[in-house]
Amino acid sequence: MNKESFRMRLWLAITCIFSSFGLLLVCSRNSFLYLMNDWGDPATLFTVGRSMIHGKVLYRDIYEHKGFYYCAMHALAAAINEKSYIAIFVMEVIAFAVFLYFVYKTWRLFLDEKCIMALPIFGALVISSLSFCQGDSVEEFCMPILMYSIYELFKFLRVKEDKSVKGNIGLWIIQGVLTGIIFWMKYALCAFYIGWCIFIAIYFFKKKDIKSIIEIALLWLVGMIVASVPAIIYFASNNALSDLWHVYGYNLIFAYKPNAKGNMNLLLFVFLSLFINILFIIAGVITAMTDKLDANEKLAIRLMFLGNVIYTLFFAWKEKYVLLCFMPIFAVWFIGLMYLIINIFPEDFKFEKLLIPIMLVSVVVSSIVCINTNKIGDKKEDYVQYEFAEIINKEKNPSLLVYRGQECGFYFATGLLPTTKYITFYNIHLPEIDDEMDRYIKDKEVEFVITIEKEPENVKRNYELVATKDYKFLSETQKYYLWKAK
Repeated sequence: MNKESFRMRLWLAITCIFSSFGLLLVCSRNSFLYLMNDWGDPATLFTVGRSMIHGKVLYRDIYEHKGFYYCAMHALAAAINEKSYIAIFVMEVIAFAVFLYFVYKTWRLFLDEKCIMALPIFGALVISSLSFCQGDSVEEFCMPILMYSIYELFKFLRVKEDKSVKGNIGLWIIQGVLTGIIFWMKYALCAFYIGWCIFIAIYFFKKKDIKSIIEIALLWLVGMIVASVPAIIYFASNNALSDLWHVYGYNLIFAYKPNAKGNMNLLLFVFLSLFINILFIIAGVITAMTDKLDANEKLAIRLMFLGNVIYTLFFAWKEKYVLLCFMPIFAVWFIGLMYLIINIFPEDFKFEKLLIPIMLVSVVVSSIVCINTNKIGDKKEDYVQYEFAEIINKEKNPSLLVYRGQECGFYFATGLLPTTKYITFYNIHLPEIDDEMDRYIKDKEVEFVITIEKEPENVKRNYELVATKDYKFLSETQKYYLWKAK
């Protein structure tokens, strides 16, 4: 029995680690197969992380509306190596391996060990999907946390005999800690846990156990407070608590505006995006038609799914990368489909015969399907960032600003640190940001300015055009302008 258990744990570790490494190696723009990740969000976050390790205080000295833990993660990556994204890549591999591990652990509550053969395939569906974008979204790093929470909930419902609060104190506190971590990464993602908590409230309310609901809420709150302590200490010790509230509280609550196209278009976007991969919906329908999930488990998944839909509709504004938050739920949707497939194999079938070939095929197919792989092998001259960097770095002490456009790796390519608080275009419309960036231009606070698709009059008055380049960013070719102070 022990030998069998060790054999299974070994194969699980091999599958999770090597599937994660292989898939991310070819699909993540943070891997060493790529020169850089020119997606705006990761590029900006890495610049913020570099600024933090060089003494700038988040929100007070360098603006970013993502949460403390997500920014601190990039500061750690920059501290390891600020000249490459390799540390981010390693973090991605670890996070996705953990995600796959808890996908398997969740599946094993319903299926036998042969379900491990589907793990690389499911991983490939996630990583090669359009929602993965170029890697390093906050949703990507939240996936293992959400998957673990689903696993613990299903284990509580399916395995644990003692369902009293006293017998599960650790469960509720840990879930509170995880909710707190998500809150300090991107608090809108806590909508998932609202669904989680509503289910728990319904579960104990049916048992007429209101006392347990109150006790769980208090334990959950304790966990959230524990998770919040490092963030509060960081901002308090840097006299930046007011900046924390202003940026991560007030601005995001009152200044974030919905997409101008309206919520009906957003609803259509969510519907089409979620079901663009027909395999997901087929798997979900099959699972719904089987008896693999009981009524409680189906209700829990529906409520967590609804929480994610609310997050996507009202907080995410039509960005495809946010759909990664559904992947832990899709993992549960696959249970019914896998049950049917696994039954095709003999009961004593040794999964080792197929596991390694499945891993290899999954990586190869992902490299073909993923839209990022066309950038493998590109040279520096193919990037506008490096072309402009060559011009900028000819000056003795250059400074740089990306004016009302995406900071898609210009600070990384030049090796420069921002000298201004605001460094890019933010999905948040505040006069204080626009006015301050206009002042940078008027006072010529930076030597070089980059604009995208526009030649603003205030820039033309104070700067002269020194270079232009057409560059394909994601699926759109845009014209980039490099300006130098007159």
